[in-house]
Order: sequence, then C-alpha cells, then structure tokens
Amino acid sequence: MTGVARKVRDQALAGDVAAGKVLLSYVVGKPAPAADPDRLDLDELQLLLERPFAVQLLLHAIEGVEPAAAVAFRRDIAAAKEGQVLKHAEDKEKLRLLATLRDKAVEARARET
Repeated sequence: MTGVARKVRDQALAGDVAAGKVLLSYVVGKPAPAADPDRLDLDELQLLLERPFAVQLLLHAIEGVEPAAAVAFRRDIAAAKEGQVLKHAEDKEKLRLLATLRDKAVEARARET
C-alpha cells in the first residue's frame, strides 16, 4: 500500500490531475457542501433550538421573529445564563425580557423536580 500511495503522490506532483484528485480525496477528504448564504441564520437557529429546554422557551419568545434576530436573542440568553455581560446592556426591554424568561425557566425547573 505504501508503494501505491507513493506512486499516486508522485503522479500528482508530476501534474496528473486524476492522481491529484484521488490523492486529495483520501488525504483531505471530500469537501463539505457549501453553506447556503440565504439559510445561514435559519440553520444556526435550528441548531440552537435542538437544545431541549431552550426549545420550549424560544418557541414562545421568538414566534414570528426574523431568524437573525432570534439567533442574536438566543446568544444573549446564553451569555446571560453564563454570567457574561450582555453586548447591549442599555437595552432595557431586552433585559426585562431576559429576566422574565429566566424567571419562567426557574419556575419550569421547579415544577420538573
């Protein structure tokens, strides 16, 4: 196998495009499909919504909201939960909403136990 691999490598280095494709497909692997720029926010939101407890809160909180705004909101919730400073602390409405969501989360956890 080592000899075959070296032969393919040598052919690729000599300019053989087919050998180069074979070599790269085994060494690097096939490239991942390109992300659809029109779906980036939706895909990121879908990943965020896969978190079990967050799904219940977010579906209620972001119904009808643009995906980019929902993603930013979810990031702020995660930052607040981890004690990080919010990017826009002066946004009193966002802080009030986050506090309400936090309170609801505490109540929901209390009911689960």
